[in-house]
Amino acid sequence: MIVNPQVLLIGNGLNLSYNGISWAKLMKEINVREDFDPDSMKSPMPLQAILLTNNDIKGALEKNRQVFYGKVEDEEQGAVLRKLLSLGFDDILTTNY
Repeated sequence: MIVNPQVLLIGNGLNLSYNGISWAKLMKEINVREDFDPDSMKSPMPLQAILLTNNDIKGALEKNRQVFYGKVEDEEQGAVLRKLLSLGFDDILTTNY
């Protein structure tokens, strides 16, 4: 019998509903290039991060840990995240960062 994996697909809505950072603000925070304006970029979201960090996503992650990973300070948000993680998904996919 073939069993399909249980995968949670989640976007940034949960983060934004608790005053988290938007993609646009994240791109402004990690931008190391003066020749690119994050507000006028028309490229796909992942490519924006690559271009704005000079293809150094790892460096951007290390330099901006708080921006990328945030900090769950709201008890309700923490409870929602714990509940999601306890549901037994095999994998979690995100639509953005």
